[in-house]
Amino acid sequence: MKRFLASCVLVGILSAVTVFSGCTTAQQGVGAGAMLGGATGAIIGHQRGRAGEGAAIGAGLGALAGGITGQAIDNKGAGSGQVVERVIAVCPNCSQKVDVSGIAQNTRVRCPHCSNTFTY
Repeated sequence: MKRFLASCVLVGILSAVTVFSGCTTAQQGVGAGAMLGGATGAIIGHQRGRAGEGAAIGAGLGALAGGITGQAIDNKGAGSGQVVERVIAVCPNCSQKVDVSGIAQNTRVRCPHCSNTFTY
């Protein structure tokens, strides 16, 4: 019986990884929370003779908690994957292109080619 339960849990985890691999973190959180909450609720509900009700309540609460957590993770990393627009300035001394992306305008920069400093 214990091996059967362990096998079911392993198959469930592998299935979840396969199904949720293309989802956002929030969607993965909902799915994982529902599965873990449902399993926990079923175990607790089984102790009182109401495994189905426990599974349903656990799945709902788990999905809610997982979704909230996943959304917070998605929001926290929202800016980290954005593409930064490249800004190129031309050195007035050697006419080489200098990447000034992420540098505020009216800032002194040093040309990596000729070491001249100029205001971008």
